[in-house]
Amino acid sequence: YVEQETYDMKTVIFGHIFRESIVLHNRRSVPMKIEVDKPNQIEGQLQINPTLAYIQGNKEQAIQVRFSPKEDFLDKNPQYRDSTRKGVQG
Repeated sequence: YVEQETYDMKTVIFGHIFRESIVLHNRRSVPMKIEVDKPNQIEGQLQINPTLAYIQGNKEQAIQVRFSPKEDFLDKNPQYRDSTRKGVQG
């Protein structure tokens, strides 16, 4: 399981780096394989490390996320635009 279901990035500024650690827990007594898939269209702006991990039984593993959007990010990826902020650029 994941410690938090949602990770709020609050305000992300173009050209700046947002970092977050996502902690995954294995409740089982046997190792669990985790593989992270990231969207292809965010190549170069989103880094996830590690993308493949084995979490030992009853242990946890942190996944590091680094997001540094370029100025044209929302133009190229409009599906990530905040729909509650109509008319606001960004």
